[in-house]
Amino acid sequence: HKPYSKVDFINWELVASAFQANCSCSEVASKLGMHPETLAKAITKKFKVPMVEYVMQRRQEGDLLLKM
Repeated sequence: HKPYSKVDFINWELVASAFQANCSCSEVASKLGMHPETLAKAITKKFKVPMVEYVMQRRQEGDLLLKM
């Protein structure tokens, strides 16, 4: 079996919260200690949507939270 990588231990709540707070992909990847492209691939693999779509959805959630 393949050795574990940082992708196996991504804190998805942190990722979602960071994008809701309007952080960039580079900022989020940096917090996780990985390259932005690695994060993009992990998002696409886990959520079955392109990273751009995932980020847009999280940012819309963040906007809704601000309006409450």
